Amino acid sequence: MIISTNELQNYVGRVTMVDGSFDPLHDGHIAYFSEAKKLGNPVLCNIASDEWTKSKHTVLLGAPQRAVVIDAIKFVDFVHISAGSTA
Repeated sequence: MIISTNELQNYVGRVTMVDGSFDPLHDGHIAYFSEAKKLGNPVLCNIASDEWTKSKHTVLLGAPQRAVVIDAIKFVDFVHISAGSTA
């Protein structure tokens, strides 16, 4: 489920959070999500904004599209697009 910034407060202390740009998404990211899921909590994936990603490299897939793709991964329960840096 893709959630808004306003909804984040509902998940504090209830999820395992992973974050990054995930652009491009690769098998190491899937392993990261899988290991996070093994901790026993729902997994919230925080995706870096296009603005932040552009500071590192050319954006290959925009944040809204990355959110849809990551939301379809079985290890991830919630997806949030960050308004700023994920660092």
